[in-house]
Amino acid sequence: MELILMALGACFLYVLQRVLYERFWKKGLTADAAFQGNPAVCGGEAHLLETVVNAKFLPLSILRVKFRIGRELEFVTGENSAVSDYTYRNDVFSVFPYQKITRKLRFYCRKRGYYEIKSLDLVSHDLFFSGHFIETLSLDSHLYVYPAAADCSRLYVPFQKMMGTCLSRSRLVTDPFELKGIREYQTYDSMRSVNWKATARTGALKVNVHESTASQNIFLFLNMDSDYPWASEALREEAISICGSFIDAFVSAGIPTGFFSNGIDAAAEEPSFVPAGAGAGHVTRCMEALSRLRYDISLTPFETLMGEGSLEKKAEDCLYIMISSCKRPELQTAYQEFCRYSPGSLWIAPLRPEDEAVFSLCPAALTMKWEVPYDKI
Repeated sequence: MELILMALGACFLYVLQRVLYERFWKKGLTADAAFQGNPAVCGGEAHLLETVVNAKFLPLSILRVKFRIGRELEFVTGENSAVSDYTYRNDVFSVFPYQKITRKLRFYCRKRGYYEIKSLDLVSHDLFFSGHFIETLSLDSHLYVYPAAADCSRLYVPFQKMMGTCLSRSRLVTDPFELKGIREYQTYDSMRSVNWKATARTGALKVNVHESTASQNIFLFLNMDSDYPWASEALREEAISICGSFIDAFVSAGIPTGFFSNGIDAAAEEPSFVPAGAGAGHVTRCMEALSRLRYDISLTPFETLMGEGSLEKKAEDCLYIMISSCKRPELQTAYQEFCRYSPGSLWIAPLRPEDEAVFSLCPAALTMKWEVPYDKI
């Protein structure tokens, strides 16, 4: 009789806990996988915080938290990770009632990009593991991985060339807030510049002379196209790094800078474009756009975009830098035509050491062969 009562009691407890877990297992249960707040840099290390909160009386002896991120983010410890087209993470927690658990997962950023975690899968069991329960949570967690900086020592010469060109070509604009002095009126002077107090005092027309301010923008063209069907990813990534480093250098020097690329912005799904601007916020905007840049799809040839006329409005009154390992004659001709009124423009060609940079058709621009080391190819 006692055995029967014990068996009935066990059956009752089993059914009771099963009913309780089926009804309440996800009540008060939250989970999150949040990337660090600041952006990372390609080749560096970053982290995300994985958090589980169980705000109820039922313990969860096993709770699996599953999510996926880009395979280019490599976890420091490979445990609980499986890599194929993505990196699939499967972490196991044992959560007591009213407990919060936070884990810091560190990883290496092997490639620049824009990475997201859009959902989490939670999988748990009852006390007897007689079944499993599944819940999917929506997330909005993302991380920008900026392109690595280009070699600063190799940037110095082209940077100084462009700075010198900017200074020599700067269009001088009158600054109405800075008064330099007063002089005699000339026939070409505007009546708006007449200083009437000085005129009344001297009996002759006098005009204000204002200080001048230099206005010259720089605009970068980033071509993601290639001369060959087997386009080198290393050359393209080096071009993106050069573009980002130039933007940072010129904006830091106080020169408004922008860029355009025939690569596709993953967010806007159109060619990437950031108008010329200045300030730390502008550098952040440009670096985020470069992080989102895609070239693994069909691209419009850059010479076609130049021929459409829309680029002239985006890069009006600028000094140009073309960054392109592709050097086909059609592109050279288009660039020569585009910068015919902008002497001193530059073309930087990231190439393999054995390649020859030939720009026979582009005399309007200075050219530079940028050799990419073998360990990057």
